[in-house]
Amino acid sequence: MVAQDSPAYPCVVYCRMQLHGKLDREAFLSSLREMFNRHPLLRSRIQKSWRGLHWVHEESERVPIKWLNEAPDEDWVPDSRLDLFSEVGMKVFVHDLPEACTIIFQGHHACVDGLGMQSAIDDLWLLYDSHTVGVPHTLPPYEPALLPERNRFGMNVLKSIAAIPKQAVGLLGVRQYLMRQPVPILPHAAISDTAPTPLPASCHIARFDRASAKKLRRSASDREATLNELIACAVFEAIARFRKDRGFQDSQEWIRMMVPVNMRTTPQDQLQTACNIVSSVFLDRTPSQIADRQGLLWGIHQEMELIKRNRLGLIFIASLWLKKHLPKSRSSKSPPSSCQTTVVVTNVGRSFASSPLRSPDGHFCAGNLKLESITMLAPMTPFLSAAITINEYAGDLYLAMRYDGRILSRDASRELLDLVVAVLTDWISIQPVLAEA
Repeated sequence: MVAQDSPAYPCVVYCRMQLHGKLDREAFLSSLREMFNRHPLLRSRIQKSWRGLHWVHEESERVPIKWLNEAPDEDWVPDSRLDLFSEVGMKVFVHDLPEACTIIFQGHHACVDGLGMQSAIDDLWLLYDSHTVGVPHTLPPYEPALLPERNRFGMNVLKSIAAIPKQAVGLLGVRQYLMRQPVPILPHAAISDTAPTPLPASCHIARFDRASAKKLRRSASDREATLNELIACAVFEAIARFRKDRGFQDSQEWIRMMVPVNMRTTPQDQLQTACNIVSSVFLDRTPSQIADRQGLLWGIHQEMELIKRNRLGLIFIASLWLKKHLPKSRSSKSPPSSCQTTVVVTNVGRSFASSPLRSPDGHFCAGNLKLESITMLAPMTPFLSAAITINEYAGDLYLAMRYDGRILSRDASRELLDLVVAVLTDWISIQPVLAEA
């Protein structure tokens, strides 16, 4: 994540919370400082020495908090840059209005992933509720001393040796990854770091209410697939249509989807403070494969089952380790010349699903504040002009598509998300084809 970061493509994640009610500034600030004290990587920067790179934990007061008295505009933050070598890995923007507030957390992806950020935010609101209501809450136990273990992914020498036969299954996927050249959503050149145009946090959001979300889950289940797999199919189909409508499609081109994979598998992982314990897997499909909707879903389901069964997310981790020790083939200042990923689709789960602050109807309340919506965004990388984050809150399903406005216009990106929604709506209305017994 540190190596991937650049001025043109900051490797940052976002979380935006829109709340109804008047924020108690003093209680919020106190709770925020306590939360940062519990999660050291969120208040850390990177220092370079002769031994390499290492983390430096700063005081919680070093985390910048920007107070604003107007609602955020369409671009949450005008510039996503966050330099871990000169500042800590988190920024907070608070849009404080008389009857509502919007809070935006901007975190470097090297410090935290979506699940890690949500765990820290859980703590924040438990602390805030305690300060404002006066009833103390028990916070989850964390062990900051375990942070150096997070890159082991529950593996030791014996487990690594035992995993070799399963990992060998993924070697074909590695070969395919290296041999195939994916296409971006729209043809373009990567933005240069020499004089980069700022990259705002811009997104469109699609919402499926509780009833529609249940129908989508049932539609996936009836076809022996998961909701994530159904959404992946819809994204593939939407991108293929989007490119075809603009005359860019070749029937044998590769559209590549990156799917982040949570690597928290051990009891120790549950004790980690907010951090990054994630890998990635990749799904490649051609427009001709995408045209067979039923075959596409079945193929993605089979591939994801293979990945889960053999824990193939470890292959990406191993490839990063190998790449770290290989000589660099290009200057870090020059932008890459070819696309590596077309789109990202990530699911951060059900927000506040187990929080004691949830009301019977599923909404989240802390003090006198009621959470109206929560949205998370993934980073942008060269040639990646759209990334979709899935989350559920109070029974509703949300698809937030972050887009690179330097490549995709607001209208074009809205059209792309509308295509995803249209395909998902089709899945609800079409009866599954049942195989003969």
